[in-house]
Amino acid sequence: MRWVVGDERIVGHKQAALRRWKFSRMFPLKIVGDSRAWTSKRSQISNAGGAEMNESRLSVPPVSGAVRAQAAKMPGSWVYAIDPYFDPAGKVPPYGIIGAWKVDDHGNVTKEFRHNPKYRPSPRAHGMKEPTDHLDSVIQLASTGYASELDMQNAILNSVVYMIPPSAGIAEPCVQDGNRSAVGIYTSPAHAPNTVPEVQRVLFRELLRDLPEHAILKLNPHSSVSAEVAVADIRRAADQ
Repeated sequence: MRWVVGDERIVGHKQAALRRWKFSRMFPLKIVGDSRAWTSKRSQISNAGGAEMNESRLSVPPVSGAVRAQAAKMPGSWVYAIDPYFDPAGKVPPYGIIGAWKVDDHGNVTKEFRHNPKYRPSPRAHGMKEPTDHLDSVIQLASTGYASELDMQNAILNSVVYMIPPSAGIAEPCVQDGNRSAVGIYTSPAHAPNTVPEVQRVLFRELLRDLPEHAILKLNPHSSVSAEVAVADIRRAADQ
């Protein structure tokens, strides 16, 4: 069966997008557990950089000039280290605060730093590269606990995705993964293997009609941040 619809194709070799992203040097903090990857019974997001991130959870971020300037105005208090995903001058949720430095009575930042146990490092804090598209962005956010299962399901439903067509002669879009059918799709041509000569553009809602009920979607399976989602879960989200 042909797992793509529509006539628009993007043809040509693409630059490889397989380099692992490096963990941010500015805030080298550990992700607790499985890279803080969001998971459910049928869906999971994997992060190829997880091993690098498990090494230095309690590292203290460097003190910037802005932090020193703020401390000078707040003697005898605390100044916060904010995840780079957020604007420090705006509204920051508790999980966006890395921790805080103690400020002495003269307005100087001391070496005393208290880590926030509720902190969730963002994709930007982990040094992930800029997402190629909205769905790729949601996958990154979900991998760090900044987006929910429903957020990702809705993003998939409303996306244009890319598949390897049979004419490419590389592999069938639907393959067996144990006892399940696994369907590989890409949020952008940039995520397809560099060896693939062409990809085909597909409206996901159109593709969903023909997918096996018990299949598993593999989104950006060759990239450093990827996701697996059950087709049945997406169908339920579409019916809500």
